[in-house]
Order: sequence, then C-alpha cells, then structure tokens
Amino acid sequence: MSQHRTITLDLAEPEFSRLEAEAKRAGVPTETLVRTAIHRLLGRETRDPRRALDELRRLRATLSETDAVEIVQEGRAALDARTAG
Repeated sequence: MSQHRTITLDLAEPEFSRLEAEAKRAGVPTETLVRTAIHRLLGRETRDPRRALDELRRLRATLSETDAVEIVQEGRAALDARTAG
C-alpha cells in the first residue's frame, strides 16, 4: 500500500482562480486536476478524467438504442433471479 503525503502550495489569487475555473470546466475537483498535472509533469501515466469521458462518449456512440434497452432488461432479469432465490 502506497503512502500519501500532503503538500501545501501558495498560489497568487489569479492563478488559483484560473485553476478552479479549469477544474470546474473539466468537471473534476481541483485536487484531481492538480494531481493529474503533477503526474503528467513527472511522466507517470495517469487517467485523464476528460479522456475517460471522451472514451465513454465514443463507446456510447457505437451502441444503438436497442442495445441499451437490452442491457437494462438483462440486468433487471439477473437482479430478479438473484433476489428470487
């Protein structure tokens, strides 16, 4: 299990405001945006939340409406089977 350490960073108000605005635009917590930027800077591969959402959107675009309905119906049937016995 990896250990985590805390870092405190002082930012000028304009930088902090830009950071918060970018996190809001990306739909992620500010902490996640900072952590992702640090991982990129250090060369460590990380999952970019925006990239993951884009991949999900592309996947969704390949499914027809009936596929989604079938998936939900199969899930409900499986749930019913588990709760029935």
